[in-house]
Amino acid sequence: MFSFISNAQKEKKADLKFNDGIFNSSIILSTKLSDKWSFESGLDASYTQDAARFQVPFRFRYKVNEKLSMYTGSALFRSHSLN
Repeated sequence: MFSFISNAQKEKKADLKFNDGIFNSSIILSTKLSDKWSFESGLDASYTQDAARFQVPFRFRYKVNEKLSMYTGSALFRSHSLN
């Protein structure tokens, strides 16, 4: 299965003195290993006024039931300051 998730919003100041994200996008590739297990990898990218962040997650998903799944794994992460 292949998923693409993206959202964007107008930049605004939050009450907690940090900037909300204005762009976030994810591409996820899921490979079914069995009825309960699958492997997921992809690319997550986010952008704020202060930084650009990129993440490549590697995770296993265990499907407990139709409404609950558990994840375990790690990710490669890179952040770049825009200031």
